[in-house]
Amino acid sequence: RMPEISNRYPEDRDIKAAEKAGTRLTYGEIHPKGVLKIMDEEHLDAERAKVLVDIGSGRGKLALQCFHQFNLSRVIGVEISRERYNICKLATEEYVQHCRRQGIRISCEENPGGFEGIIVKRLCPGDQKENAERKDSQCSPKVRTLEIYNVDVGMLKDVLVKASVDIVVMDVAFSSPMPESFVEILKCFKSGTKIISYENLKSAWPVEKSFPYRQYARGDRYMTSWKRGHEFYSWRRKPRKRKRRTRKFIQDGNKAKKSLEVSGAAHQTPKLHYLAHREEDENSSKSSTYSDSENANICSTSTDAPSAE
Repeated sequence: RMPEISNRYPEDRDIKAAEKAGTRLTYGEIHPKGVLKIMDEEHLDAERAKVLVDIGSGRGKLALQCFHQFNLSRVIGVEISRERYNICKLATEEYVQHCRRQGIRISCEENPGGFEGIIVKRLCPGDQKENAERKDSQCSPKVRTLEIYNVDVGMLKDVLVKASVDIVVMDVAFSSPMPESFVEILKCFKSGTKIISYENLKSAWPVEKSFPYRQYARGDRYMTSWKRGHEFYSWRRKPRKRKRRTRKFIQDGNKAKKSLEVSGAAHQTPKLHYLAHREEDENSSKSSTYSDSENANICSTSTDAPSAE
């Protein structure tokens, strides 16, 4: 069971946090059937993914459902509201107790980092043999991780870059054009990353910057708490462009090549000088031998010749 969220007005600290992050505290949930459709092969394809990020995780229903039903190695949920995070934390602890009653080895602890969070670690199902082999080889057992953070998503950029995210759910509304923190997060995802978003990311994207995603599965609707069929937007990260070699780089390469040729010629110079001197010595010796024999012939001729008398 999921703890019920209060319908009273949001707390002041949550309002200020949302304003600072550039988001709204409008709340709604994707129905479990809608989650299964989002995660099917035609959309995010969770069966082939390893890392899921849920931005605007709320009470954590989607993150918990995906962590339980799919063999994802890592699920990361991010929620700006402290009240909703606290309810998600209680639900996560209930989930951990339920798994332990089923004989599943699972642990739950507070985030040791610098911001509020909870981390759940669970042994991968069906990998008992592999885990036993890992223990025998003195390696840590293979685990799956669920992480829920109460922080602005912009603070998790380094975490998300290292996580190598495959699929993303963005059930969050912007209070104005897309905040810079969200722009930087979306830019850091790798090529091929798939996103399902509540907002039209292309319309909210800054005009002066190129939009690095292309839309697919247009017009698909999903069951939600506020509507039986609400349209979400599907995006896929475009391949990153390879940096071309600039003219300066080519010129530097040519200069380096010429310098290597010059240095190679310099190394060969002593040998060339040696050969040249040797050739000159041989020529000089030949010329001197020829001149000596010629002089001898002249002398003998002058001696044998009769006198004029």
